[in-house]
Amino acid sequence: MPPKTNRRRAGKPTPIPRCLDCGQHHRHADTCPQRTDLLDLLDDDLAALAARPGRPHVRALHRVERAHLQACGCPAPRAERHRWTVHVAPLGDGVLRVIHRDGQVVAEIEDATEVEL
Repeated sequence: MPPKTNRRRAGKPTPIPRCLDCGQHHRHADTCPQRTDLLDLLDDDLAALAARPGRPHVRALHRVERAHLQACGCPAPRAERHRWTVHVAPLGDGVLRVIHRDGQVVAEIEDATEVEL
């Protein structure tokens, strides 16, 4: 099968997505505003799942998730917010967020509470 040379970045490694605020790629810096938003979002998701145990939780795309998608090269413009949904499910001591656009899965994000050592 011939290589797909007409694809953008064909044959080049995919860049590691970095936070647009703090520049980190694996963890947000302690002072990063996205880190605070992610922790608040995790608390909200866990509370919503606890309020309705055994039932799925579906919500709109949050701004920090939109920034994450943009950093990964998949922009989610605010003008198209009606096309995006997030399905949240419990996962151990955290949550699994599955982001959908027009019913198609775009990304999965595992988010867990931080463990202090």
